[in-house]
Amino acid sequence: MLAGFALIGVGGLCLYLSYAVARTSSWSQGTLDAFGVGFVVGGVVDVLAISGLNSVVTGEQKLRQNNLVAELILESPGDPGGKAETARQHLALCEGQLDLRLRRQLEGLVTGSVALEQAESE
Repeated sequence: MLAGFALIGVGGLCLYLSYAVARTSSWSQGTLDAFGVGFVVGGVVDVLAISGLNSVVTGEQKLRQNNLVAELILESPGDPGGKAETARQHLALCEGQLDLRLRRQLEGLVTGSVALEQAESE
């Protein structure tokens, strides 16, 4: 990302030098214009691409982390009621970023616990 901003800065410098220092209609003005525009466009593309990739990677990491927690909940021994409450909390916290298979298993654990509680109360 820093490299993209550096490219934009160098491009701006080239465009400034093109108009402030180079003589009008000289080869150096055309060269500096071309470098300036190239660096600015390259820098903008670089910044946008890195920002987009960062958001994809962050989403993928969150998905993997949520899946790992879901697997730990499902595989852990213990009280089904406690596991169901933990599953309910995890479903609320994962904000939809969870593998569909694991989501269904956690929801089944939660609804199974609710059905068990209703049967016990009757």
